[in-house]
This record gives sequence, C-alpha cells and structure tokens, in this order.
Amino acid sequence: MQRKKLWQLAWCPRVLLIVMTVVLSEICRWAAAQSATNTVENLEPPLSCPSESPKCTLTAQTWQCRSEVDCLSRVWSEKSVTCDLVFIKIAKCASTTNSGVARKIGQRLGLTGVFDMAGGKTSTQECRVFANHAKADGTDINGMNLPGGGLFHRDEERRKTTYLYTFVRLPEARAISSFFWFQVGLKKLPPDDNSIIQYLQDTTNVNYMTKYVSLRNTGACNDSETNLTGCVLDILSDYDFIGITERENESLVAMKFLMRLDMADIVHLNSKDAGSGCGPRSFRSSPVQAYLESDFRLDNKVDIALYEAVNRSLDATISWIGNQVFQDELAVFEQLLQEARQECSPPAADDCFYMTPPCGCGCGHSCIDTVLSRVLS
Repeated sequence: MQRKKLWQLAWCPRVLLIVMTVVLSEICRWAAAQSATNTVENLEPPLSCPSESPKCTLTAQTWQCRSEVDCLSRVWSEKSVTCDLVFIKIAKCASTTNSGVARKIGQRLGLTGVFDMAGGKTSTQECRVFANHAKADGTDINGMNLPGGGLFHRDEERRKTTYLYTFVRLPEARAISSFFWFQVGLKKLPPDDNSIIQYLQDTTNVNYMTKYVSLRNTGACNDSETNLTGCVLDILSDYDFIGITERENESLVAMKFLMRLDMADIVHLNSKDAGSGCGPRSFRSSPVQAYLESDFRLDNKVDIALYEAVNRSLDATISWIGNQVFQDELAVFEQLLQEARQECSPPAADDCFYMTPPCGCGCGHSCIDTVLSRVLS
C-alpha cells in the first residue's frame, strides 16, 4: 500500500505539467486566432503573406506577419462588371493607356461614357464607365468638383454593382514623370536639380497615390506602422483590383481572368505606340537619384507600402489562377499586342475613344478590332 501511494505521488507533478502544457497551448492558439481576426479584418478573400518571406509565419492556416507592412497582400476576387466600371486614373501611371482599356471594356459592355469626359450622364439609372483623372473622392487633381461629381462607387448601394480599380506605379518613377509632365512640359520650367527636389518635397506630391485612391480619411495616414498598415488595408479592401504599371501585361491578363473578359477587351496600343505619348522625356541626375534613395523613401512610406502590397497581391493572384495557365494566356496576349502594334500604327491609330492624338486614349481601337477579328477567327 505504501509503495502504491509513493507511485501516485511521483506521477502528480507529471500530470500537472501535462495539464499546464495543454492549457498554455490552448491560450496561445486563442491569441493567434484573435490576432488573425484583427489583422485581416474579415476581408474576403483574406489577406495573404508570401511563404518565402522570412518575416511571415503560418499559424492555424492563416498567414501572420511579424512585420505587417512587409507582408500585406490579398488575392483579388473574381467579379464581373454588373453596372458601373470606375477606373481611378492616377496621373503618370500609364493612365492614358489604361483609360483606353477601360473605355474599350465599357464599349464592349454597352456602358455610357465611353467617348466623353464626365463618364456619361449622371442618371442613377444608367450604367457607365468612368475613366478620367479624378480622385476617388470625386474631385479632380486641383480639388475642383467634377462635372456630375460624386462618383457612384461612394454610394453604398451603387458600390455593390460597381467595379472599382486602378493602377499604381513605382513611387519614385511616377514622381519624376509627374515633374517633367507638369513642370517642364506644361509650365516650361527648367529641369534643374533644385526644382525637381523642391517639387518632390511639396506636400501635395508626398504619398500622392495613396491620397488619390483612398475612399477614406487620408489625413489619418502617416508613417507610423500602425496607421500605415491600416491605410493600405483599407485600400486593398475597398478596390476590386489594383494593377502595376511596371507589370501592365500581367495585370491586364489577371483582370481578364477575374472580370471574365475576352482577349479583345484588353488588347490595346499604349499611348506611345499610338502617337499619344505627348510630353518631354524624363531623366535623373546623380543628386536627384541620391535624394530618391534617401529622403524621398522616408517621406513616401505609405505609397511605397501600397505599391509593394499591390505587387505581392498580383503574385498571389497569379498563383491562385495557376502559374502555367496564366503564363499560357500571357503569351497569347503579348502575341496579339505585337500583331496590333505592327498593323495599327499611325495613321491607322487616329481614331480614339476620347480626345485625339497626340494625347488621346484608346486610339486605334477600330483597327485593333479588325486585326483581332481576323487573327482570332
């Protein structure tokens, strides 16, 4: 009997240790679940994190980021255009080219606004394409209200039938291009180093893309990691798709899959091929490049974080579609682009959806339709 009691006493610490281990494990799992809920904010589809990143770990089948800013992304959802197609046209993000693509899609879907500035009539009964320069809050670059302003996608009910998308560009490349377009091309100012750096430092141009596309309070965005992450999360969740200028072909093919489009909807001439590349060529001196690699990056943390998140999101979406299927479709698309460029150079590219060469958008669309009807038949 004495030996049995001693045996039972010897096992008590072991049992206690096992119980404590199980309890602690459950507490950790609960904390991880709470963290996941707070991080992804119940987005559909959820935010994702690239597995190759050393700053990301997989917890309870949900990607958790040790540094959210470095890992934020999402897989874009499949969604067809059921009424309005709204392209937020950020200046100097290949926006003239992509405005033409938006108008081409709108034309093929029978939307109003394909050939005009304000995106068609403002009647709430009409479905339209909107593809001109305007911030997501319904104002233009100078803060003036647009004709018929107040975009439909800001109305909660109308938003359900609106496809909202945009393209972003590497922030430093967009900023330099903006200076040469607005300051050198339009205002005829000399492109000296001081003028360029002063332009980039102007508060209007700091985190320009984030402020342009945000549907929410952009004043709350700053370079603190918490608010920065929240701003990027808001934009990723508010938009149906965001493409990358530097990866334009991949972005358009991804859109084709997600929006269930035809190849003819996205084949286009870029503005330069169509003779629409109006404006001076940009360049960077060594002092300007040094500024871009130092203070500019510190000042534009939100834009940089958004760009990197969108870039990861495109990778994640391509992976979801299927890499081989996607690459096959991309090869077909690029071959069709080549056919269009060979046969639809000016003057065959003089017919534009809006404005005229050298600054028109969607130029050469009739010629492209003719080429594709022959090639795809």
